[in-house]
Amino acid sequence: MANTAVEDFSELTIPDTGGADRMHIVDDPFGSPVSKYITTRNLLKATITRDIYFSAKHFIATTTNGAESTTVELATNDIMVDAYGFDTTTSEKIQFWHKFEANWNAGTVTFKLDWTNTAGIAAETIDFDLAGHSYANDDALDAALGGTPANVTDTWTAQDDYQETPFSSAVTLGGTPADGQLNLFQLSRDVAADDLTGDAKIMGITLRYTVTDLASS
Repeated sequence: MANTAVEDFSELTIPDTGGADRMHIVDDPFGSPVSKYITTRNLLKATITRDIYFSAKHFIATTTNGAESTTVELATNDIMVDAYGFDTTTSEKIQFWHKFEANWNAGTVTFKLDWTNTAGIAAETIDFDLAGHSYANDDALDAALGGTPANVTDTWTAQDDYQETPFSSAVTLGGTPADGQLNLFQLSRDVAADDLTGDAKIMGITLRYTVTDLASS
C-alpha cells in the first residue's frame, strides 16, 4: 500500500515541514487499513495546548480598587485557604505577570478560576473578566491593556466549598504579542453582571495557551 503523509489528528495539527525519518501509522477506517506516516521532524512541530496555574500568592492587588488578600483557617481540619476577596459593590482587581516559553504561538489564551465564598445563597452567580497586555523590550509599562477580554461565570453551591469555573472564550492580549515577551494579566469582578451576596474569593487561575514547536520547550 502506498504511504500517505498524515496532515491532521484530532488532538494535533501537523504542518508539513519535511524530514526523512518516518514513524509509520496504520489508519483503519471501517476495516480498510491504510498505511500512513508522520516524519519525526513534524512530530516535534505539533501544535498543542498547555495549562499553567497561578495560585493567589502570584497575585498583586491594584492600589486603586484592589481585591483584598485573605488567609483563613477552616474550623474543623485546620485547612488554610489563601485567596483574594472581591466585594459586591466595586469592580475590584488583581494582576499577575507571566512570560511564556519561546514556543508560545503568541495567540489567544483562555482561563478558568478556582474560587470559594463565605456568604452566598442558592442560584447566585459570579462573573469575572480577564484582560491582558504583551510588552516588547522598551515598551512603556504604563499602557492601556487593550485587546479583547473574556469572562467566566459560575453558580454558588455551598459556603466554604471549592468551586471551579468552566474555561472562558478567547482572551486577545493587547500590545503586539510575540514569543518570549512579558505579559500582564488583570482579573476583575463584574459586579453589574453577578449577584453573589458576599465576597467572591479567588484561590487561583489556570491559563490555557498554545505552543507550536515541542523542540523549543
